Amino acid sequence: MLIQVKLKHLLVPALLLGYFPVCQTLVSDKYQPLNIISKTSQTDYMKNIVTYQGDAVAIQGTTTLTGEQITTYIDDNSQLIKLIAYGNNAVPATYSTLPRKKSSLFTGSANIITYLADEEMAIFEQNARATFGENKFKGPNFRYYTEKGEVLTTGSKTSRASISLKEKN
Repeated sequence: MLIQVKLKHLLVPALLLGYFPVCQTLVSDKYQPLNIISKTSQTDYMKNIVTYQGDAVAIQGTTTLTGEQITTYIDDNSQLIKLIAYGNNAVPATYSTLPRKKSSLFTGSANIITYLADEEMAIFEQNARATFGENKFKGPNFRYYTEKGEVLTTGSKTSRASISLKEKN
């Protein structure tokens, strides 16, 4: 099933540990249509919620989000409020994007990835991980502000965030 929705907001959940204003998305992505493919979908017209089930994939420009389930919440003007991708420890939800032209691909995963359109923020929850070039990041939860390229992470009582950075030669 292919659903195409034109959105003024950018579907860009991203993931880094700590605070790194280096990983944004291509500006042109936000002008691309959002396409969602899945095995099945269920629409609740009264609540403006669509649930895509079974190998769901959302694509906008260079950004891809996958999950066993993706749920979209739309306002009365057909604008995206939020999008949530669900995975689990065995098969997490995934995200990838080309942050800038001629840069490395950014990839991330978590059990739950939520994108809040008005806040232009992505939240990665439970078992969050990311790779950008040769740099690796992991932690329990992350918040990524897509327009600013800022990432905030918090540890938990039982888990801390970690970063592995490779120096440029």
